[in-house]
Amino acid sequence: MTVASSGEVLELRLPWALLGFADPSSRTLTVPRADGTVGTEQLPEGAKIGLGVFDGAGRPLGRPAGRGWEPWQRVVSHERRKAGWPVLRRAFADAARAG
Repeated sequence: MTVASSGEVLELRLPWALLGFADPSSRTLTVPRADGTVGTEQLPEGAKIGLGVFDGAGRPLGRPAGRGWEPWQRVVSHERRKAGWPVLRRAFADAARAG
């Protein structure tokens, strides 16, 4: 964890696992179960996480703002022919005729 401050601004850099995430890119939480096992669950769509900051007496310092995010690292693909496709096609055709 990294902590930095400047004036009234406090910046925290927390590991995702410390916040309970198994995989933040897919919004997947680590969930301990009553039987001692550990599973995962998706953070509901539109849900936000928040972090409260309190002084030594337990009084809140500021108002926590929830933060949400879209999943990232989604795999998206589409097939397309590369620039050299006509040459390869001709070579396959020639090989088939010669065979």
